[in-house]
Formats: sequence, C-alpha cells, structure tokens
Amino acid sequence: MSRSNAQTIAPADIDVEALRREVENLVERMDDTAGLIDALVDRGAGECLPDAALQGLFKACVRLYAQKIDAGDRITPCGNTADISATSIMVTTSGLLKGANLELFELGMWQSFSGTR
Repeated sequence: MSRSNAQTIAPADIDVEALRREVENLVERMDDTAGLIDALVDRGAGECLPDAALQGLFKACVRLYAQKIDAGDRITPCGNTADISATSIMVTTSGLLKGANLELFELGMWQSFSGTR
C-alpha cells in the first residue's frame, strides 16, 4: 500500500492571488451544490443522479481530502456526522474499499503502520 497520489504544487509555480480567487469561487459553488444534493436526497431523488456524475464528484472530493491530509490537516471527511446514519457511512466506506480492491484488514494495517489513527 502506498501513500495517496495527492500532489502538492510548489508555491513558486502558482499565482497565489488567482488560486485564492479560484478557491473562493469553488467554495461558493460547493456550498450551492451540497444544498442541491441534500434537497434531492430529502426528496428521495438521489437514485436519479447518473452514476458517472456521482462518481466524478466523489472522486474529486476524495482526491481533495487526501491532499489536505497529506498536507498535515487532521479533519474528518464529513465534519459533524449527526445527520448521516452509521449505515450510510458503512455503505460508503465499504464501497470505497471495494472500488480500490482493498480489504478492511488492509485498512487496519495501513493505519497501524502510517500512524494515522
């Protein structure tokens, strides 16, 4: 098992002000998108979303989260999970592991060796 594929851009290679503006724009759009998704889920329409669209969004979020963790942030992926059922978290975790062809045992071993617990 290897570290994530997250890549960090050297500060000399980027326009910090342009990046800051892009991030601010993205955060606004993410907040809007999260609200739209929550409204669909509340109405039971989540299964209507095309698989490829959900997978693309999820993949981008996983990559972004891994990059933050690799940079030293220690946040949980969903923050306060009071409004997410344990079953939903377990289904998602199982799907991520299956999609990466990993077993739960491998996750436990990686956590032990990497000090991420």
